Amino acid sequence: MVDEEGTEEKSEEEIREELKEELEDEVRN
Repeated sequence: MVDEEGTEEKSEEEIREELKEELEDEVRN
């Protein structure tokens, strides 16, 4: 149970990081 919750939290953090990177790339362009 704890492992599943951890993976969900990590996936959300990873998605947020990817969105931030995409936004930064757009701003640079």
